[in-house]
Amino acid sequence: ARRRDSADWGLLLLAAIGRREIPRAAGARRLVVTRVGARLLDVDNLAGGAKDLVDAVRRRGLLVDDSPDWSTIEFAQRRCGPGERPHTLLDLYDPG
Repeated sequence: ARRRDSADWGLLLLAAIGRREIPRAAGARRLVVTRVGARLLDVDNLAGGAKDLVDAVRRRGLLVDDSPDWSTIEFAQRRCGPGERPHTLLDLYDPG
């Protein structure tokens, strides 16, 4: 199931990027993963549940590596607003 989850995130990431030109990582980057859901998760579950997503971002070349030498990864979350569906937001920042 773990391999399938990872492949699913990879396909979802590819679909979300679409035709946008996001340059491959050439150095360290900061990634902010924001989960928008019906309820809030414990912090450890939030970070652990995003592992396959972070790995998919790395495999796509948007992070050189997910080690602390190459990336700063932050996790945030909020509840869905009225009429809003659960989703995940990714914000990628180059230093500078």
